[in-house]
Amino acid sequence: MFSNLRYVAVSVFGVLVLLTLIAGMYFKSTFVENVLRLSVEQEAKVLADSYTKSIWNRYYPVIGYITDHDPSEWKIFPQYQAFVDDSKELFSANNLVQVTIHSLVKGTVFASNDAVLTEKTGFLSFKDVNRDKNAIKAAGEGKNISFTISNVDINDNGKLSNKSILKSFIPLMVTEVRQGTDDLASKAKAVLEINFDVTETVKRIDTIQFMLIFLVITALAVLTTAVFVSSQKAESVIEKQQEVSLEMASAKASAESESKAKSQFLANVSHELRTPLNAIIGFSEIISSEAMGPINNDQYKEFIKDIHTSGVHLLSLINDILDFSKAEENKLTVDFEQVDVTKLSKMCVRMVLPRAEQAKVKLTENIPTEHIIAFADSKRLKQVILNLLSNSVKFTPENGEVGLKLWKNTDNNMISIEVHDSGVGMAAQDLAKALAPFGQVDNKLSRRYEGTGLGLPLTKKLVELMKGKFDIRSEVGLGTTVTISLPLPSNAVEGEPAAPAPEKDTSAGEGLKPTPLGQK
Repeated sequence: MFSNLRYVAVSVFGVLVLLTLIAGMYFKSTFVENVLRLSVEQEAKVLADSYTKSIWNRYYPVIGYITDHDPSEWKIFPQYQAFVDDSKELFSANNLVQVTIHSLVKGTVFASNDAVLTEKTGFLSFKDVNRDKNAIKAAGEGKNISFTISNVDINDNGKLSNKSILKSFIPLMVTEVRQGTDDLASKAKAVLEINFDVTETVKRIDTIQFMLIFLVITALAVLTTAVFVSSQKAESVIEKQQEVSLEMASAKASAESESKAKSQFLANVSHELRTPLNAIIGFSEIISSEAMGPINNDQYKEFIKDIHTSGVHLLSLINDILDFSKAEENKLTVDFEQVDVTKLSKMCVRMVLPRAEQAKVKLTENIPTEHIIAFADSKRLKQVILNLLSNSVKFTPENGEVGLKLWKNTDNNMISIEVHDSGVGMAAQDLAKALAPFGQVDNKLSRRYEGTGLGLPLTKKLVELMKGKFDIRSEVGLGTTVTISLPLPSNAVEGEPAAPAPEKDTSAGEGLKPTPLGQK
């Protein structure tokens, strides 16, 4: 793509350079034709009018008289010599190369000097070209003619110099005819040829033309170079980006493979650990209940109780790891049904109450008396509420408060469950870390409690699997508020049954224990 761009840039540059050269030549010809020629032509008219009034009206009888004689005899007439001297004096301006008066009857009757003007590009004498003859003929018919000729060699006293000449042909007419000289006045019809030296002016025009062309071509060259350099840099950047993209894709594939292997490993280990843990929990319960005989040692009873408590806690952590591994592989499923959230919330509060009392934390509820039905998975919803309540109790210091609030949100046809506490809270930059798998916010209070850092991310995933919304707000020293929203039965997922489900026993006997959330 960029090689084509560079090819186009070079092609455009070449075309623009050609157009610039053409435009430069057009500028010069237009300026010379419309500015220089008109200016000099006006100067020639003024000079011709002055010459007519001061000399031609005075000497026309002499000119008319000598036209009847051979040019070799003109010098014998003193009046003619006076006419020549006065004419040379008038035409003594420095920018005049040569002035000639062409009689329409006899030919040249006056020449200001003997300089010979020759075009360098032509084969004929400057004064013999057809252009001059045609101009004299047109001026004799009353027209003013002027044109510019460059590259002219002027041979003046044996010295050649290159000049640019502007020639003007102006008709000479007697304006003051004396009485009895009408015939001489008619013979004195002539054309005044004035050759102006415009070399310096043309050079300035050439300089301006060159500078304009140079500046435009330079600008085009800089622009083309910039396109070249930019395209090469862009091509290099894109190549590097492609290399980085390939490396990132490879790294992503490797990370996904490692993550999948890790999740599979955790799932396998969790499955392997659950079997002995169930045995430990079951046997410790049997021993603790003294079903097979009394235990006469109180110390043993305490040990058995600690074994059972530790086994239950370890099983809950393994369940979290197993659930999260399934969620990572999109294998964690939920069973949608109509759930009495009012009854379920009150049950969760009762289950967490002993732990709150032990931690000296006030546990409150704001649950309506009416039964609010949600469309969710009762087991997973219970796990979510217990996780949120136990987490709030865990991170709330003594004499603090943890509350659960339930209400129906008719605006979006959903129900909302809010768990708030007056605990340590989290800074805004720590919220993302707390929601990340195995993320733990480093604060002194969180280090006092155990945890894997999976509870909060798992809770969020469970809410999202139940088509709900998860929102968390927290401030350091002011506490944390978590709000979850779940769809009402009328807002059920398409294709899922919306008929009332038989009430299920949601007591603690389902084997689901309160799961500590990830450290904040």
